[in-house]
Amino acid sequence: MRLRRLCWVVVAMTGLALDAPASAQERHFLGPQAGPPGPFTAYWLAQAWDDRKPRGPAEARGIVLWSHGVSGTKPQYGGSPPRTIRRLADAGWDVVKIQRNPSYENTWTNAGLRHVADLVKRADDAKAAGYKRVIAAGQSYGGAISIEASGRTDAIETVIAFAPGHGSDAATTSHMRLFDNLTEQLAGALRAAKAGRIVVAAAGRDALHPHELRGPKLRAALESEPRRRFVLFDETMPLDGHAAAYAPEFDAWYGGCLAWFIESSGAAPGETACRAPGAEHPFFVPPDLRVEPPVAGVPRAVAALSGAWTGALDPDDGQRWLVVVTRVAADEIRYLFATDAGSDGKRTRGSFTRVGRRVGDKFVSTDSAGWKHEILLGDGSVLQFARSNPAGDRRWTARLARTTLAP
Repeated sequence: MRLRRLCWVVVAMTGLALDAPASAQERHFLGPQAGPPGPFTAYWLAQAWDDRKPRGPAEARGIVLWSHGVSGTKPQYGGSPPRTIRRLADAGWDVVKIQRNPSYENTWTNAGLRHVADLVKRADDAKAAGYKRVIAAGQSYGGAISIEASGRTDAIETVIAFAPGHGSDAATTSHMRLFDNLTEQLAGALRAAKAGRIVVAAAGRDALHPHELRGPKLRAALESEPRRRFVLFDETMPLDGHAAAYAPEFDAWYGGCLAWFIESSGAAPGETACRAPGAEHPFFVPPDLRVEPPVAGVPRAVAALSGAWTGALDPDDGQRWLVVVTRVAADEIRYLFATDAGSDGKRTRGSFTRVGRRVGDKFVSTDSAGWKHEILLGDGSVLQFARSNPAGDRRWTARLARTTLAP
């Protein structure tokens, strides 16, 4: 009986027989980017990463059922869960993506509730199959699905919801838009959730939830059950935007705390505060960022690029830049570049890692969107930096001064 139950958890909606042996289940488990196995398949399961195959209930610490977001009828199932969720896979959890066919997406009261019912069934079946713990997790629409499902079953022990929302029409101006009620709808779902542990990230400057502070309402909803343990990342978090949980800094700063909160029996009822070490720095700098010594034998002008540099671009738009050249070799450099919140405190901060390759007297890097960076060789007194837009008709230059990584 247990084997037959397990088969449903692993191969539901993939077309395999429910009594298939475990080895066949694993072989037929769909890959992370695989589309619907059939033209009329509404839901199917996929492993979250190619190198993290599910272990099954006998070996895994538990199972994470991940639900992705929604963007009209555009496919959203190809993405991976953020690095914080991969930590759980690395720790021995099975992480499984519940994929949804975008052809069947429409309103929350129709498709959304079907998604919730599907997740509830999968959570119940996972528990019946022998998984010791069940986590429902998701991004955006998937976060709302996870919270709502928790109110309909006792099988879900923990909910992780990043930027949760029931579908936003915030960009419209219609007097019939639903956006203005979404926070109340989300708060109601949190009050009804049965999970004993809940993680919610609701960052500031979320384009799908503008013109409001969601944090106070969500905290009140989470506190409505005094025995509940929760972590809330609200607008005071030093990360912005709808995809804040996907930023490398989110995992670097909060991943360890969240892993402890989810795994530990020591988390007390009420709120657990996960704080960002060094988050007071004006730039997002991963706490483990290190500058390597220059590779032996590199030219002096190349070695002089190593280290941290900061300044404003010309023309100045009020935002400062940080460039940290972490590794230099004769024909290649690796660097992090970051932007602050601007002189008005309202600009989007971010940081990205790039690799520049030697072209004449400079190192050049172009990202997938077409933005181009150039770092010129010099004597080490300044870092000569240039940035060009994809069209090539706008160019910013800077002479960045050497700095330290301390706040």
